[in-house]
Amino acid sequence: MNASVDDLLNLLRHSQSRQRRKAAKILRLQPRAECCTALLDAIELEIQNRRTWETQYQLIMALGALPLSKGARCTLERIVSLELEPMVVLAANDALVRHSTDVDGEIRRALLSESLFRVEGATRALAM
Repeated sequence: MNASVDDLLNLLRHSQSRQRRKAAKILRLQPRAECCTALLDAIELEIQNRRTWETQYQLIMALGALPLSKGARCTLERIVSLELEPMVVLAANDALVRHSTDVDGEIRRALLSESLFRVEGATRALAM
């Protein structure tokens, strides 16, 4: 699907989680930097509901496909410190490692956290 930026922005702001997840899946395949702010807003909304962890995962992985801004990095760092579904933490750490200028430091932080999901996220990022 070749969606316009306006279509993606509308989907990211949609009231239904599955529509936001659809936008995230498209953005993973077709990263659009213009959607970064709306993506961050969608993540903030989504992490308030533990039942939508699949959408959270997709939104975070979509963010990882974009060049990270300082605000995005701060959001991801906060997410890895929250008690969220393990796959959400994995996705946030994956995105952090992918965009880190200090990959060794990110890996070390993941290992020191003693969170298997942070470690797995870091490992997946390295593998990609």
